[in-house]
Amino acid sequence: MKSNNKTWFAAVLVLVFAAGALGGALIGYNRARSTVAAQCARAPRPDKDKIWMHKGGPGRPEPDKEQIKKMFLSRITEELTLTDEQVQKAGAIFDAQHEQLMGMRDQMQVRFQAIEDDTVEQLEVILDADQKTKLEKLVKEHRAMRDKNGHRPPLFMKDRRGNDGAKRGHGKGK
Repeated sequence: MKSNNKTWFAAVLVLVFAAGALGGALIGYNRARSTVAAQCARAPRPDKDKIWMHKGGPGRPEPDKEQIKKMFLSRITEELTLTDEQVQKAGAIFDAQHEQLMGMRDQMQVRFQAIEDDTVEQLEVILDADQKTKLEKLVKEHRAMRDKNGHRPPLFMKDRRGNDGAKRGHGKGK
């Protein structure tokens, strides 16, 4: 009889411990969920027709300079509690830095183009006539591709829409 009481006592003790652990976990989960919901409610939301978190793509337009500036100033104003005068000066600093970055991007684009042209020339040396014709077609397709800023993707890279090369008979299908 005593052994039966000890077994029941152990089973009840384990059951009470498990119920307490489960209850604590549920309370912690609920608190975390409500905290995240409260933070999301306080966070500034972008315009409903624009999603700024991703570059390009369907439904995800790239932000323009003014949108980026607005996000930049909003963030540092919130984090650093800037005065109106400091916000104006920070805006001027952003404008100057943005112009430098755009100039650097244009310079790098020219260098990238030179490297791509050199790559094509070196490939042509090792190819036969049929392969050269196919390469010329690929280069022509690549030069026709441009994003909205007039820049091309890297040479012979898959596009961001998930093209695995299957349309040319390459890739996962073969």
